[in-house]
Amino acid sequence: MLDKEKHIIILVGGPGGESEISLASGNCVLKALLNLGFRASIIHIKDGNFTLPDDTYLVFNLVHGVFGEDGFLQRILDKKGVRYTGACAKASECAFNKLKSKEIFLSSQIPVPRYQIFRKGDFVSASQKYPLVVKPLNQGSSIGVSLVEKEEALENALQKAYQYSSQVLVEEYIQGRELAVGVLGEEVLPIVEIKPEGGFYSIENKYPHIFGGKSQYFCPANLSAKLTEKVKQVALNSHRALDINVYSRVDILLKEEQPFVLEANTLPGMIESSLFPMAAKEAGYSFEQVCLRIMEISLKDK
Repeated sequence: MLDKEKHIIILVGGPGGESEISLASGNCVLKALLNLGFRASIIHIKDGNFTLPDDTYLVFNLVHGVFGEDGFLQRILDKKGVRYTGACAKASECAFNKLKSKEIFLSSQIPVPRYQIFRKGDFVSASQKYPLVVKPLNQGSSIGVSLVEKEEALENALQKAYQYSSQVLVEEYIQGRELAVGVLGEEVLPIVEIKPEGGFYSIENKYPHIFGGKSQYFCPANLSAKLTEKVKQVALNSHRALDINVYSRVDILLKEEQPFVLEANTLPGMIESSLFPMAAKEAGYSFEQVCLRIMEISLKDK
């Protein structure tokens, strides 16, 4: 049982392109923790040069994307001897790096779309099969991602991705149903199906309240019982393969009855309308209960 007199510090911000999303998550979690009766405060950080109060008991990490989700912040907190929510440094780094995670998935017999890695100056063959998805190797929330339907659009998509990463993932586009599967500890939450309006699940469509896009969500997804279990098992296998012991959201494309894993997010959005809390609500958890469970699992894990 968590001592509500202990000081919980919610870290938000970071140097990446998801600081606005991070702050929105942090405000929601702060409200939830205060509703539960905890002593909780938000600290907005820009980089590793930050100070925590001496009475910090636990850091609730909500620095989405670069720095907060890729192992850097986790290593800083490890050196400080401060416990924190979410995956450890190594698991965070492996999950955030799209090449490392795909290699781990393949070694664990988890299906992923076919892909290639490019660096600036690499020769790009004209024999590519379209459509393709172009992604920076180390970014979240679809930042720098492009859906490329014709050869003449590929170079611009690569240059866009190179703004965020020195290496770029060029991935087969799977025409299928977009699914998100939350895992809380070892509990797989109900599957969410996403239907973005106008194109793919871009950052605009992921965060309509911030960037003005639009998507529809269906939870639980309308799948047969057998297919539901298959997708959930693939998500749990992905979570385990990356040694994510606390919580994650596994993004999957379902082509007919074959799930393909895109990635596992170790710090999914924690706005009350985000996919992870949405799935948890369907499983019977209030937003406050989800926050509490994340803290409990994190303290036990660390």
